[in-house]
Amino acid sequence: MSFLGKYYLVDSGYPNNIGYLAPYMETGVHYHAPDFKRYGPPTGDKEMYNFLHSSPWMTIESTFGVLMNTWKILKSRMP
Repeated sequence: MSFLGKYYLVDSGYPNNIGYLAPYMETGVHYHAPDFKRYGPPTGDKEMYNFLHSSPWMTIESTFGVLMNTWKILKSRMP
């Protein structure tokens, strides 16, 4: 199985390395979806990337929340 051309969508805690897509973390560049609601639409390439990056990220987080509320066993620690 080849993983060439495949990437993990990661949050700002990860470096932007080969195989990982992290948001731009620079001063003055918004990167969370609520920032775009508060301060207006993205301006510039880096903010547009962060906006497009945060949209699927919020969907993934929401999906995990629904799954964990549906199946309570997912909240318990595995031995």
